[in-house]
Amino acid sequence: TAILTRGTGPTDEASCQYFSSNMQPLTGTSYTRHLSVTEVLRLRMDNNPDNRASTIQAAKLLIQSEGAIAADFYAGGGAASPTQPANFYNESTAAYYCNSQDIPNHGVTIVGWDDDFAIANFSAAPPDKGAWLVKNSWGESWGKGGYFWLSYYDATISNLALFKGESAGFVSKMYLHDPMGATYVLATGSGTVRAANIFTAREAGQIDAVAFNTFNPNVTYAVEVYTDIRNGDPVPTHGIREAVQTGTQTYAGYHTIALKTPVPINFGEKFSVVVSITTNGASDASFGIEANVGGLVDTAEIAEGESFISSDGAKWEDMAITTDHNIPVKANVCIRALDRSAANPDPKPTPVPDTRVEDGASCSAFGSMTLLLALSWLAYTKNKKR
Repeated sequence: TAILTRGTGPTDEASCQYFSSNMQPLTGTSYTRHLSVTEVLRLRMDNNPDNRASTIQAAKLLIQSEGAIAADFYAGGGAASPTQPANFYNESTAAYYCNSQDIPNHGVTIVGWDDDFAIANFSAAPPDKGAWLVKNSWGESWGKGGYFWLSYYDATISNLALFKGESAGFVSKMYLHDPMGATYVLATGSGTVRAANIFTAREAGQIDAVAFNTFNPNVTYAVEVYTDIRNGDPVPTHGIREAVQTGTQTYAGYHTIALKTPVPINFGEKFSVVVSITTNGASDASFGIEANVGGLVDTAEIAEGESFISSDGAKWEDMAITTDHNIPVKANVCIRALDRSAANPDPKPTPVPDTRVEDGASCSAFGSMTLLLALSWLAYTKNKKR
């Protein structure tokens, strides 16, 4: 998500090739960025296959209305190599089912489904019939022209996500403190979380959209933009409140909210974006933060007076110097401010950054992910009830 939303990608397979034997990022090169990802809708697949009916239905609706969905699963039992036999894979029917709780190790794209795909098609019998039609990244000689069937009840399916985007020039300027994205999720222990970032305008312009993550479905949000934040008094609400906007988000994920009224900003001016998220009593509210996490990320740059969190909207804790023992790490808040007033619709070559990013992902490490948005048009559904 970090790569695709910060203005780095995505590109197509020809520009940034996936090699199963070489998972290193293509540093020092350039590629053409085709889309600016503005929305990532996430679905949680329950570990218990018996509790998946609502998620399966939600995924079908997204495929029908929006397009293809990314997913992870465990491509083990030999299936991680397209030339070896697999314990979980039936080559004659291109059907895959893993019934053990293994760690997902491969990303693919779900493009359709068949509710009547027979149990007999699998090497091992899943609890019931039905399968996803999946586009793989191992070439057309594997599976059925590069596609295969993945049981609804595979025990390892996870991280279902639909990526939506605009033209590559959709964002002309982006203000952010979290280039590596949400490396840590801060759970608040309450039903509402409030977070804020203070930015300094690099030039005159306007803020016409705000982006942030949600980690719970069916939440209510409120976005506020303040200008004229005073130097020496870095409190995100100590300024002129220029915009207030509320709404709901059905899906967890990354969201870009267009402001109904853009907020003008002047060169050098400090302004803030405040986001409140309420889970409506269903669960504790959480917020995405960029923090140095051992073994994953160690290059997050955290500065005082930039990122804040609050339990009540009145007292704000600076995430760089917080004394709140409920906040375990220093961090940047994952809130972004966008200026699209001078957006250029023509994609430009973009250098591949040599940085470690969220989930350890790189351009080539995504594999089939680089194909995802190009495949959004392919929402094949072999569903008898459609």
